Amino acid sequence: MNKFEIGQEYPVRHTGISKLTTKLLKREGAVCLFIRNDKYYEIGTVKHALKDYTFPGGNRIEKGDESYFTNEDFGQTAWTTKNFERANEIFTNLCKNEQQTIE
Repeated sequence: MNKFEIGQEYPVRHTGISKLTTKLLKREGAVCLFIRNDKYYEIGTVKHALKDYTFPGGNRIEKGDESYFTNEDFGQTAWTTKNFERANEIFTNLCKNEQQTIE
């Protein structure tokens, strides 16, 4: 099973923009804060793929792998901002919400 790791860079597949990558800056459980190479921050809760999937262009994700945010996630479980302080605020709030769900 593939898991996102802090400091690692990954291709962003949901935009269709070639050469767009993201790097994981921090995580707590399933809550992750990434920075894209175009300087936008993406914050949200990662999920696990329920089945094998091949993206347009040939990239592949296998069942059980952590799945990056999809277009449908934004505004629900994922957000984008150019402001680092706002990104941290969203990250902190998501971590609090995740802990409340677990308790």
